[in-house]
Amino acid sequence: MNERYQCLKTKEYQALLSSKGRQIFAKRKIDMKSVFGQIKVCLVIRDVI
Repeated sequence: MNERYQCLKTKEYQALLSSKGRQIFAKRKIDMKSVFGQIKVCLVIRDVI
């Protein structure tokens, strides 16, 4: 793997393990799930019509 990629991946992983990173990631999971659910509903409705 690319050395720069590995460095960035390690940095990202460490940021997610911090308390602030965990709070941000927890919010992201909730928000993204509802958005994708709405998109799926709209796509199904469009297919039926």
